[in-house]
Amino acid sequence: MGTDVSIENLHQGFTHIFEATFETLEGRSAYVAHPAHVKFGTALFPTLEKVIVIDHVSKISNNIHHANNRVLIFLTEVEIGLEKLS
Repeated sequence: MGTDVSIENLHQGFTHIFEATFETLEGRSAYVAHPAHVKFGTALFPTLEKVIVIDHVSKISNNIHHANNRVLIFLTEVEIGLEKLS
């Protein structure tokens, strides 16, 4: 988890990001469906003004390594204490 530190000012108001990397797409799917993830999302989402979720596969070094990533980018003015999770 982190906050925006870009000097380009292209954040469009988004303030925080979570990024998770999974060995497989099946691992990502298990994470999304896990009861703890669903409970956390149910509590978090009402506090957010805008949300973007992007799932992507990174290919590094001539397709030798594949990383399955999920990125959650959000804007909130509410102090939600997420620093404890980082």
